[in-house]
Amino acid sequence: MHVRKILVSFISLLFLSNVIAQNKVTPIEMLGGLTLIEHKTCNIYYEKVSPKYLSSDLKKMLNEKGYQLSQYKKGDRLEPGDFRIVTKHRLEGSGYKKCFFEMAIYRLISKYPNEKDHLVMRKSSTRKFPRQTFEGKERCKLALKDMTYSINPCNKID
Repeated sequence: MHVRKILVSFISLLFLSNVIAQNKVTPIEMLGGLTLIEHKTCNIYYEKVSPKYLSSDLKKMLNEKGYQLSQYKKGDRLEPGDFRIVTKHRLEGSGYKKCFFEMAIYRLISKYPNEKDHLVMRKSSTRKFPRQTFEGKERCKLALKDMTYSINPCNKID
């Protein structure tokens, strides 16, 4: 029975490598329905995210996905065609608070962010567990991590 599992895994691996070689599909495109975004700059603009522990985690996770982060303030000029990310978070409840975190990524159509920007992705997550602290830092970090799994990676092209 154990030999059968190994044989099935080996055949699956051979089939997968053959599909990748024939279609020239990168393995990341086959994981979880994510598609690789090919973009000339991979710039993504963000407003200040509070609290700071979420801001640093967001920066780290987007850098891992291949995005170049730049902070902007309201009224700043941005590059059309690049991306901007909008986040909201709130803690609800008494005692052990649950964390609600929402993220939206837009493709800019003009030099200034507005409501007409093209929505690329919107995702939200609510975390009630684990209950390690009353203030809920770990729940907010996990909610942010939940959302970053569905962000498509970016690859710079010339």
